[in-house]
Amino acid sequence: MKRLQFTEILHLSLRHKGKEFLIFCIFLLLAGVFWCMTVLNNPYEITVSVPVRLTNIPANVVITTDVEDSVRVTLKDKGFNLMAYADISEENAVEIDFRKYASDYHGIIPQSAFARDIHQLFSKSTIVTIKPEHLEFFYNYGANKKVPVMLAGKVSPDKAYYLSQVKFWPDSVTIYATKSKLDSIESVSIRPVAVDKFKDTLYIDTSIAPIIGVKCVPSTVKMGLFPDIYTEENINVPIACRNLPKGVILRTFPSKAMVHFVTGMKQYKELNVADFIVEADYNEIIREPGKKKCKLRLRTIPDCIQRAQLITTEVDFLLEE
Repeated sequence: MKRLQFTEILHLSLRHKGKEFLIFCIFLLLAGVFWCMTVLNNPYEITVSVPVRLTNIPANVVITTDVEDSVRVTLKDKGFNLMAYADISEENAVEIDFRKYASDYHGIIPQSAFARDIHQLFSKSTIVTIKPEHLEFFYNYGANKKVPVMLAGKVSPDKAYYLSQVKFWPDSVTIYATKSKLDSIESVSIRPVAVDKFKDTLYIDTSIAPIIGVKCVPSTVKMGLFPDIYTEENINVPIACRNLPKGVILRTFPSKAMVHFVTGMKQYKELNVADFIVEADYNEIIREPGKKKCKLRLRTIPDCIQRAQLITTEVDFLLEE
């Protein structure tokens, strides 16, 4: 009997607390609604983006620098009214007739051309500012050429490494522009990058740096950075002679000269003695007839090596006719 009475008391207590909690939630909700109504009834400023669309573009025209895709409008009104502008869709886009403003591969659209549509769109609110003050575009009739893609920025591999190769996929892009611009552009660069202290090959998706009045297709490329570790090496190169008359033979002792250089480990494996040219000059030799040694010069080295130098710059020689 005592157990039954305790259960009933507990049940009644929980029901009472549940009603109190429900009443508390209702009052909390009412307070929140009242607060929101008070806050949203105050004046505010917001900036919204209104889509812009260029229309009536002839089929043979290529827009080489696109018009900005939106106009930024700052509005002032009560919060309730501004909530209606939270989502401006493509259905509200301002349409601008290409033919009205295109002239000699260029077009400037004044703010007055789209301000009227914007005022109609936000007729119930106060417009504080409209930006930009004008829109601009460039176009041509399909003239284009292909140019290579170049690296821009700072790329520094880790200590004891160097950048042995840079590759792009694709390695060239098609640019569309006026004839004068096409004639002046020999290459395009990616947007500047900053990469340092890397040891392994890096692949980076990047975009072409914009050029006013120029459209690049594609506008994005993939870049590969290939580091290699430095190695110091020597190679024995046969000594040749320049300006040597017919019938004359130059013999040097030794017949080869040692070249010291720094290069990448991978590139060293691909080097050949024929990639180097070490020469003596016959004209220099005969200018100093009593001299027993001739000077050597390192005339040709591969592009992939650095700090190349001859270990011996003079050798004994003998001229034979």
